[in-house]
Amino acid sequence: MSSRFPKNGFKIWKSPVCTGLFFMFQNFTFSAKNFLITN
Repeated sequence: MSSRFPKNGFKIWKSPVCTGLFFMFQNFTFSAKNFLITN
C-alpha cells in the first residue's frame, strides 16, 4: 500500500493530520458498512 505513494509525499502521508483524517475516514466507512448491513 505504501508503494503507491512517492517518496517525497511519504512525510506528508505520515503526518498526524493526514493519519488522523485517514483513521476518521476508515471509521466512517466501517460504521457506514455496519449501518447498511444491519438495516
